[in-house]
Amino acid sequence: MKAIAILLLFLLVGCTQTECNKNQDCFSKDAPDCDRYEWACIEGTCEYACREPDIKVEILNFSSDKQEYGSKERIKFKIDLISNQELEANITVKGIKPGYWYFIEDWKIMSIKEGTNPLLINSMSPSCTSGCGGVHPGEYKITSEIIHENRVLNNATTMITLRSS
Repeated sequence: MKAIAILLLFLLVGCTQTECNKNQDCFSKDAPDCDRYEWACIEGTCEYACREPDIKVEILNFSSDKQEYGSKERIKFKIDLISNQELEANITVKGIKPGYWYFIEDWKIMSIKEGTNPLLINSMSPSCTSGCGGVHPGEYKITSEIIHENRVLNNATTMITLRSS
């Protein structure tokens, strides 16, 4: 029984660097040709594998073309972001949710390049801004999210004002 527990513990904990060093030195083995890698001890030998760098996307600016909108007005949202690598991302803009759904909810799947990226998403203000549908004149928060592989990498908010039309 004790032998089974030790074997289970070994399988759960995995290899250690000293186990690999019994047969060969991990640090003298040629690493793969990539920016980041990690090693693993497989059957007493060191094996290297490339690892993707952590994705970092920062939203530098999120704004609308105007501060105030009436009903059915076109809204141009500008998102300036910086990324540490190229990736495909879903860029969302949403806000004004008096009930169960957003009155502004738009998204685009975009190719983000490494470095600075200026993005535009067009939307429309609600068709009624004088109380119908629960939307009243006033200030509303709009949120933008950068989503990659179902993970929100970053988000930002801006405010717009709806006026009665």
